[in-house]
Amino acid sequence: MSNTTRLAKNTITLYFRQMLSLLVSLYTVRIVLEILGVEDYGIYNAVVGVVSLFSFIQGALLATSNRFLAFELGRNDIENFQSVFTHMFILYVVFGLVYLFFVESIGMWFVLNKLVIPPEKITSATIVYQCIIISYFIELVSFNFQSALFAYENMTAYAIIAIINTLFKLLAVLLLQYIALPNKLVLYAILLDIVSIITTAIYILYSKVKYGLSVCIRKYKPGTVKILLSYFLWNMAGTGALTVKANGTTIILNLFFGPIVNSARGVATQIGNAVTSLAQNFRNAFRPQITKIYASNEKEKLYETIIMTSKLSFFLVFVFSFPAMLEMSFILSVWLKDVPPNTIDFSIMTLLSLLVEVIEYPVMSAVMATGAIKGIELTICLTGLFSLLLVYITLGITNNPITAYMVMFFIDIILLFIWLFFAKRLISLSIKTFTKKVFIPIMKVVLVSSPIPLILYSIIKNMSYQFFVTVSISVLLICLCVLFFGLSKNERETVFVLAKAKIHLKGN
Repeated sequence: MSNTTRLAKNTITLYFRQMLSLLVSLYTVRIVLEILGVEDYGIYNAVVGVVSLFSFIQGALLATSNRFLAFELGRNDIENFQSVFTHMFILYVVFGLVYLFFVESIGMWFVLNKLVIPPEKITSATIVYQCIIISYFIELVSFNFQSALFAYENMTAYAIIAIINTLFKLLAVLLLQYIALPNKLVLYAILLDIVSIITTAIYILYSKVKYGLSVCIRKYKPGTVKILLSYFLWNMAGTGALTVKANGTTIILNLFFGPIVNSARGVATQIGNAVTSLAQNFRNAFRPQITKIYASNEKEKLYETIIMTSKLSFFLVFVFSFPAMLEMSFILSVWLKDVPPNTIDFSIMTLLSLLVEVIEYPVMSAVMATGAIKGIELTICLTGLFSLLLVYITLGITNNPITAYMVMFFIDIILLFIWLFFAKRLISLSIKTFTKKVFIPIMKVVLVSSPIPLILYSIIKNMSYQFFVTVSISVLLICLCVLFFGLSKNERETVFVLAKAKIHLKGN
C-alpha cells in the first residue's frame, strides 16, 4: 500500500470515528449543561482548567513516544522499537508521579484559595478535582500504547477503541439523568473515571495481543533513557507554555468574570475540540509518515508531504468552520436550551484560531522529527508565557472577555511563523515555496468561496431556511474551490485516482 493510499485510508477511518464522536459530543454537552446548570458546568470547566495546567507533562510524554516509536519503525529496527517502548513506559510512570505531586499540592491550593467558586460548592469542586486527577493519570498509562498504534499506523484499531470510549461517555451521561443522587456534578466526574479505566484496559490488552508489546525492565539502558529524557524535557518546556496559555486563559477569565464566563468558554472549547479533533485525526494519520520519511532521509518527499498536508489540514477544518461561524447563533440556539453570555463570540474566535493552528501541524511534526528541539521549544515557551501576561494586561485594561481571544489569535499567527522559521533552519524548508504552495492557495479558496454564502446569510431572514441554504452552498463552494484553486495538478490527479479506487472497491 502506497503512503498516499495509506494516508487516505487512515484519514477516512479516523473521520468516521470522529463524526460519531462529534454527534455524541454535541448531544452530551447539551444534556450535561442542562442537568448541571450553567454555574456547576462553569465550575467543572474551571476545575478541569486547573488540572489541565499540568497536563503539559502528558503532552510532552506523548510527543516523545510518538516521535521515537515512529522513528524506529521508519528505520525498520524492531528491537530498538521495543526498547523505546519499555523505556518510555518507565518515563510515563516516573513523571506520572511528578504530575500527581504538582496537582495535589499547587493545583489543590489554587482551587481552594484562588478560583471563584460559591462557598456551598467548594466540597463538590474538591471531589470533582480529585476525580479529574484520577482520570488524567489513568489515561496517561494508555498513551504509550496509543503511540505504538500510531507508529504502526493502525488507525482502525485506534478508531474502534475511541468509538468505544465515546459510547461509554454517552452511557455515563444517560446514567446521569436516571441515577437519583442529589450531587450530579460529583456523579458525572466519577462516571468519567470509570470510562477512563475501561478504555485504558482495552488499549493495553489489544497492544499486547496484536503486537506482543510488553515492558522488560531487565533491558534497561541508561543511554536510551538519557536520549528520551532530553527530548521530553525540552518538549515539556514548549508544551507546558502552550498548556498554560490555553488553560491559564480559562483561569484568568474566572478571576476577572467568575464561573458564568467559564461556562461560555467551556461550550466554546467543546466546539473547538470537536473541530480540532477533525484536524487531529488527519494529523494522527500523517504524523507517523512524516517521521518515517525523515528517518529514511527522503527530503524532497518530506517537503511534498508537509506542503500537501498543511493545505489539506486547513481545508478539512475550513469546510466545517466557515459555515459554523456564519450560523453559530442558530447552532447554539438549537443545541443548547440556555446559551451562556459571550458563547457566540468565544466560539467564532476559537474556530479562527484553530484555522491558523492547523496549518502548522505538519511543519511542527517535521521539526519535531529532527530531534533538535531545544531552540524551538525555548522559543515556544517564552512566547506562550508572554501571551498569558498579555491576556492579563489586556483584560485589566478593557474588562471585556472577548479581547482575551483576540490576543490568543494574534499569538497563534506569530507561532505559525516561528515554526516555519525553525523548519527552514532544521530541514531547509523554503518559506518562499511554502508561501507559494500553501498560503496563496489557501487565500484563493477563502476569498473565492466566502462572498456568496455571506451575501445569502445577510438577505435570507428565515433562520431555518437560512441555515440550510448557507451551509449547503458554503460546503459546495469550498469543495469546488479546493479542487480547482487549492490543489495542484498532481494533487488533483491523486484525489481522482483515490476516488476511482474507492468506487472500484465498492463496485466489487
